Amino acid sequence: MKVALFDLDDTLYAYNPCHEEGLFQLTSYLVSTWGISKEEVLTKYDSSRKLVHAQLKETAASHHRLLYMTKLCESFGKNPITYSKHLEEVYWKGYFSKMELDENVIPIFEGLIKRNVEIAIVTDLVAEIQYRKLLHLGLENYISVIVTSEEAGADKPNPAIFNLALNKLKMNSPEDAIFIGDSYSKDIVGANSIGIKAFWVSNDSDPVKSNSLTIQVRDLKTLRGIIFEHV
Repeated sequence: MKVALFDLDDTLYAYNPCHEEGLFQLTSYLVSTWGISKEEVLTKYDSSRKLVHAQLKETAASHHRLLYMTKLCESFGKNPITYSKHLEEVYWKGYFSKMELDENVIPIFEGLIKRNVEIAIVTDLVAEIQYRKLLHLGLENYISVIVTSEEAGADKPNPAIFNLALNKLKMNSPEDAIFIGDSYSKDIVGANSIGIKAFWVSNDSDPVKSNSLTIQVRDLKTLRGIIFEHV
């Protein structure tokens, strides 16, 4: 194995506490400045998010919080040019305030680099925010390559994003790579579809999802105990 491809969100850090804090800060701001209820904000935010996803489907832009905020402003009859960017920053400020790197990431990364394995990030969402996350987590010096779905033109599990990562790493064979991610439908199916062995970080015990290219691990601590056997 020459390269290790990692998902970012909910693999290297816990997504839910970050998202919940982002929504809390957004809701608190709108309740105090627009005089609307928390329930109204959450309902309109969810419908705005779903509308963006329906319009843009499996693309990086479908996850863009600025677009969510634009639809949110429109749903309340507010000028999105005036408010959307600020609301996006309110959300992300709350989000980043709760972002903490899993304690096993650095030992895994350092162990891989010590064994001359290059590390890449393969992630959905727009490049700008994913770069901000990696800088916030202090991972920039460990990573050789990052590929976002914005750059690849499609979300995982589309093979394009995985193939682009291999091309950037100058890997001719998927057998020289492994993938580590939390989403079976996106990370594992996508990696397996082009012949990359994948480590599925999940408590899910569905035996239907077992195959010769997938190794399930409960968490990154478990992964840390076995990953170097595959280098």
